[in-house]
Amino acid sequence: FPQWSLLQGYGLTESTGPVAKTWGPVETERYGSTGRLCVNMEANIVDPASKKALPPGQKGELWLR
Repeated sequence: FPQWSLLQGYGLTESTGPVAKTWGPVETERYGSTGRLCVNMEANIVDPASKKALPPGQKGELWLR
């Protein structure tokens, strides 16, 4: 089905909808990706113990606003 593309995304019940999704044909080819943040969303990876933002590549808790 060359006319079809598989869209992927990430959402939570608490966020009442999507948080991130793939946009356009190039991003839909990256299977396993949640895509870019949706409009009016902010995200941060935070150390749960210290509540401080972590640099890229570190494991932590996902905070969304």
